[in-house]
Amino acid sequence: MIEPLLVLVVIGASAFGLIYLWYRVFKQRSGSGLSTCGHCGYAVRGLESMTCPECGEDLREVGIVTPGRKNKVSPILFVISWTLLLPGPACLITAPIVALVPHQQQYVSSSETFLPHVSGEYSSVVLSANGQIPFQEVEVIFVGNHGVTDSIEVDTVNLEYQLTGSKRSTWKTFDSNAVLVCLNGIGADTTKQHVQDEALELFAVIQAWQGINGPSTSSLTRRLYSTGGTSSSMASPPPVIGLLMVLVWICIWIGGFFLFFRINPWILVQAIARMFG
Repeated sequence: MIEPLLVLVVIGASAFGLIYLWYRVFKQRSGSGLSTCGHCGYAVRGLESMTCPECGEDLREVGIVTPGRKNKVSPILFVISWTLLLPGPACLITAPIVALVPHQQQYVSSSETFLPHVSGEYSSVVLSANGQIPFQEVEVIFVGNHGVTDSIEVDTVNLEYQLTGSKRSTWKTFDSNAVLVCLNGIGADTTKQHVQDEALELFAVIQAWQGINGPSTSSLTRRLYSTGGTSSSMASPPPVIGLLMVLVWICIWIGGFFLFFRINPWILVQAIARMFG
């Protein structure tokens, strides 16, 4: 809900800045052929004082717009309107440019379920991981036939594991015996040869698993059946692109002030050089 509101705010601010600049800079108040107040547009020709009778402003400060002359914008109002105007075009132009840049995969969430179609001593084993590929840590959830569950977190690089949840423990060596301990904890009969063989396969699968979009583990699962899984990813352009676009629009924003105040950049550079020289 925040993003649509932010877009509306940016569009509204840019529209206000654009309308104000157009009105103050490009709209000429010469249709009546009379000199007018630079603040409210009231005809001031023939006045004996320098105060506008309509708005009360000092004509020496707000100026008098003569026929054929464009109205002036005060420096403060220009700074405000220019700052409000720029974000809208910046967003509209930057968005397609960023979309064309090749994105980098930043975050992946994946899970896969395996069923023991040989032993039937437990319900399933679910592997899941979040982060960047290749996954270093994989969560393994063992589900028993009677709803009993146990879960561990496996470091597939250092081959270590720890219990998760309320049973959180220190890191221990991860091997097929660790898988048997977890299967025993959910009620599987780990003395059966089929269960022991499945534990070996599970150990190999967990060690090699990199999500459902990663390398296939089908050659490792002769006794296990994968029901498939889910995977989602988030990609974004390289951070340097965003930084570059921000710098470009900051330069354009500053350039607007240079044009309005008629500042020669080269003279400014020379002055700064003399200050630090």
